[in-house]
Amino acid sequence: MRVHAAAGLAVSNRCMTDEAPTGWRDRVVGACAYWEKQRKTLMRPADQFPPIVLKATDHDRLLALIEAASDKLPDVYEYLTAKLDRAAVIDASEIALAVVTMGARVAFRDEMTGLERTVTLVYPHDADLAAGRVSVLTPIGAALIGVASGQSITWYTRKDEAKTLTVLAVERPAEGQGAIAA
Repeated sequence: MRVHAAAGLAVSNRCMTDEAPTGWRDRVVGACAYWEKQRKTLMRPADQFPPIVLKATDHDRLLALIEAASDKLPDVYEYLTAKLDRAAVIDASEIALAVVTMGARVAFRDEMTGLERTVTLVYPHDADLAAGRVSVLTPIGAALIGVASGQSITWYTRKDEAKTLTVLAVERPAEGQGAIAA
């Protein structure tokens, strides 16, 4: 567990028990909600997450990308960092075709609504929602990376709504047509 996640849990516990001084409590309401969400997602036992498999190139690029975005997108940074930490990292030639990688076209179902959607997972500079290209630095993009067809994963929207999605199909780009480097 990372130090900042543990510190977040401590802040969350203080917020939940109202032990904080009144003036301080008023200033950290947003932080408390943030850390409570982290406690719900990151503090779960690892067996509650599906196994994640990443290509070594995707793993390395994503590590660099999330470090650069840590201040701007702390929620995605925490989630994606935890996901990268627990991922099995393998050579690109060994990864199953059913695993979501960068540049893959993914069909998935929102288990709450039953709605099905198809998107392509891309780096931030290639994102275009109207064209169906979702950035890996969005909550849904971070949830999709490394998940295999048939697996389900729970993630949180920016409005703090828990969502579960199930990957229905994965179409990977032809060799040489993968996602552009970050």
